[in-house]
Amino acid sequence: MHAAIVFRDFKQGLAKELSRFNANQARCALGAAMAALCAVLIANWLNLEKPYWAGISALVVSRSSYDASLIKGTLRIIGTIAGCLLALILLGTFIDNVFAILCLIFFASVATVMVSSLRGRDSYAWSMAGFMIVLLSIAGLVVPHSIFNFAFYRTFEISLGTIMAIIMSAIFNPSPPETDKTSQPSTTPSANTDNHPDTNKMTAKQESELVKQAISLALAMVSVPLIWKWLDLPGVLQIGVTSLILLQPTPVETWRKGILRLLGCVTGGSIGLFLLGSTAGHYLITWGAAYGLLIFIFSYIDHGDPRCSYMGLQAGIALTLTLVQGLGPGTELGPPITRLCGILAGLILWNIIHALFERNNPDPIDEAKN
Repeated sequence: MHAAIVFRDFKQGLAKELSRFNANQARCALGAAMAALCAVLIANWLNLEKPYWAGISALVVSRSSYDASLIKGTLRIIGTIAGCLLALILLGTFIDNVFAILCLIFFASVATVMVSSLRGRDSYAWSMAGFMIVLLSIAGLVVPHSIFNFAFYRTFEISLGTIMAIIMSAIFNPSPPETDKTSQPSTTPSANTDNHPDTNKMTAKQESELVKQAISLALAMVSVPLIWKWLDLPGVLQIGVTSLILLQPTPVETWRKGILRLLGCVTGGSIGLFLLGSTAGHYLITWGAAYGLLIFIFSYIDHGDPRCSYMGLQAGIALTLTLVQGLGPGTELGPPITRLCGILAGLILWNIIHALFERNNPDPIDEAKN
């Protein structure tokens, strides 16, 4: 039932986007494309470890106006730095204690959902802080002796992409559009910076649902490193990222993010694989032109109707992970395939655990009407 609602809304939203052209939306998309391209090129020039993190951050932070991008970018950097510092302190205390790290992942996941849902406009910083704590904790179980380098390079890459998004927003979107009725859905580990539930208006049922969602997420996050260690699966961090960012206050919205994330990954990853196997993907000029043009198209969808916009963002992220693999154009098929496998595994894992908590949920049709 949840999936049917999501697909219905997605088709309606995409049909609306294809039926008209919006100049303000195109300008926002151009700024996002330029920010991602410049961030990736600079990260490659600086020889950073994973330059695609810079491109992803540029896409996530680029919003419909300079003010919105500045606020989101500032909160993203603050949350990233705070989360990394706190994670390094905690992990340094018990880096060899697997049980303690699993407990940290569980409680950090629950706290991330609860605090970011109960806070106001600064909730995005809390979300990013919790996201980095959980991500570094999983990395602490997978690559325990590279935690400092992991935290340093992720902070550098995220900050670089964020700064480029703010700069390009100042150039292309100095002021908000006169008529901007398309509110953006959440694009990172938790809810959007401009759209959070008012805790004073939350009913007992909504609070209970939020707690169940948080606990199911925490159990999924704890399961990620255990399953990886048992089955030796690739893309363990991607499984964790997928599980962490899917959580929304209602099952319908959680399904929406999961399905749109999968659609975006398949779309962007498939196009990226095609380019990777063609001549255009092997030369910097043609690679850059193709990457910039495709990011513009995906960002145009991202800045459009909220019923399909998240698919555009995820397609841009998948394309970035496919084509940006190190110094210069990508040359391997492994990264995009690993990401897709990680997303699928994350979706399956999260929904299996979440199903245990969903028996008393309200009817999905009723949720969709609210």
